[in-house]
Amino acid sequence: MKKFCFLFHLLCLAGFFSNHCFSQKAYITSTAPVKVKEATLVYFGGGLTLKNEVNVPDVVVNEGNIIIKDSYENSGIAAGAEGRNFVSTWTDDSHYGQVIIDQEVNTTSKLTMEKPPISSADFSWGQFAIPYDFATPQAAMQSLFGKNYSNGANRYYASMMKWDNLQKPEFDQLNSTGTGAGGNLHPGDYVILNLTYYSANIRGVMEDATGGNLRYAGIPTNGTHPVSFNVVNNYEPNTVPWSIWKDHKNSYNEKYSTYIFDEVRQSNVDDYGRYYFQFGNPYTSNIDLSSIISQMTDLVAISRMNSADWEDGTGGSVGDRSSVRATRDGANWSGSPDALIVRPFETFVIGLDRNTEMTQGTFTFNDDMKTFSSTSKADEDGLFGKMIGNSVMEATSARSTFYQLRLKLYNSDDQYTRNEVYVVVMPPASVQNGVPEKLESEYADFNGRTGFYLAQENADGSEVTTSDRKLYINAVNFKYASKPIQLFFNRKANDYEGYYVKADLFYRDIFHKLDPEDVNFYGNNSFYFYDKFEDVLLPITTDFSYYIEISDEPVDTRYQVFWNGGPQQNKAAMGSDELTSSETIIYKDHDTHKIRFNKEWSSADIKVYDLTGKNILTHEGVKTDVDFELKLPQKGVYVVKIESNTGGFYTQKIINQ
Repeated sequence: MKKFCFLFHLLCLAGFFSNHCFSQKAYITSTAPVKVKEATLVYFGGGLTLKNEVNVPDVVVNEGNIIIKDSYENSGIAAGAEGRNFVSTWTDDSHYGQVIIDQEVNTTSKLTMEKPPISSADFSWGQFAIPYDFATPQAAMQSLFGKNYSNGANRYYASMMKWDNLQKPEFDQLNSTGTGAGGNLHPGDYVILNLTYYSANIRGVMEDATGGNLRYAGIPTNGTHPVSFNVVNNYEPNTVPWSIWKDHKNSYNEKYSTYIFDEVRQSNVDDYGRYYFQFGNPYTSNIDLSSIISQMTDLVAISRMNSADWEDGTGGSVGDRSSVRATRDGANWSGSPDALIVRPFETFVIGLDRNTEMTQGTFTFNDDMKTFSSTSKADEDGLFGKMIGNSVMEATSARSTFYQLRLKLYNSDDQYTRNEVYVVVMPPASVQNGVPEKLESEYADFNGRTGFYLAQENADGSEVTTSDRKLYINAVNFKYASKPIQLFFNRKANDYEGYYVKADLFYRDIFHKLDPEDVNFYGNNSFYFYDKFEDVLLPITTDFSYYIEISDEPVDTRYQVFWNGGPQQNKAAMGSDELTSSETIIYKDHDTHKIRFNKEWSSADIKVYDLTGKNILTHEGVKTDVDFELKLPQKGVYVVKIESNTGGFYTQKIINQ
């Protein structure tokens, strides 16, 4: 075995690890550095042991992914190392080391995970998930932060609180012994750290780490962990609307409205704030929440928190909350597929339908949830995630009834600002225009930041000029073609930055994003981006990028999104070569072209020409009170000319694929 260990070190020092597997038990017996590089998988099928001699920090440095089966033992924690001899590093939100230890492994050994500090200048309470086992909050404070736990003179001075999923929707403070109102720490808890008061001992730790990462050590909670939530006792009866119970007070004399933020429902409906349960990732790897669906049939939302804030009873708060979320209508997801992947130390929110028949529930964290991937296993078949030739693309998109656009805002240095919006297109049977939908989500955490938000569209297609709702996800039905979807842009005071808006396109469901080489949806289906000031209409493709300039003109209502069409004043973009009517448009409804006529027309003549100028179709005296189905030959390029009874003309070039 010593020979194997010696070879092990040589391979590591040479940077050998690249999807490597060790079926025997592996031993590390000295302080020679062992490094697992980024995008590398190392599998210890027989277990891993760090011997007593491995007693200084940074012997094992993991930038990639490590799987440990059978056993994990770390005896090299002398000289104050306390598990810091085995460190998983963190470069950014996409590049960090992860460790998966099989749930059957019973270990009492420590390891360390890095994470950037939470800014106390931006957040008064920072959300946190603890992937380690601790006997008491005091033990957690010592191991994680190197400080003593503060019980404080009142609850706002406690070092930590955790969300109560069983009694009331509130944060319960923890005390050093784990015997207070909040009890002890458990795997899967949603914890918030006190970054307001120095007496809590965490704020100073975060501030001292500015510009670097913090290292958190502990015994991994690699086992199975059931977590429970109580629907009946936790929230007031459905008969009490939010407009009333938001002003009710919890066990600590705090109004619910000061800290409950609904990630989905609009603020002026009774459903707001209903049945939200908050948890934390208990593992030292990512988790995939897609399996929760089978256990929660009434699920309406999953929201993964990037950062968080919380107000105490005084109503004071600082910072912005930021999250990615996915909503569900019982059959379909909308929004961000990233919401289902929760990174180490991150927390998440689960929302249930207000009219759920559940009284209480439990789901279990286990090996099935652990993953190194940043993509949900809902796409594990891979067939639709990888386009192999036009035949697959055509077969897939032809039967798709789901199209989704994601617009993301980047600063001039090409850094993502964490501002994004989604437009979802589905059949009329699934989505109604002009009314709130389950698939929609409100930007409750916008808080005046620089960025985009959407508004509920008007059912008749008239332009929305103002909105008191800031939508994160807006759903429209397939027939909402050539009608404006307002894209409001807010610029924070004294922000003189230029920005870029970029796009991702999803089809069939949120787990199938178009690859860049696919360019756009199959056929003529497309989203469009319109700049009203510049009169520029652009198809939104996978390489779409548009500069949001600094302008003396008002920019809040400058931009719009369209589905399968656009404003007809932009003739060049839509292929029009004659005087056009602002309300006549040819749009694609799945595989069929249809004509929607100017409301002032009562009849029209339609002629279709091929590229040689030959008239191949003629329809005279067509009634214009309903959309007309235009039956074109299978493939080709055609020019459609329409003349109304009032003398109006409309011309459009059609590419039928």
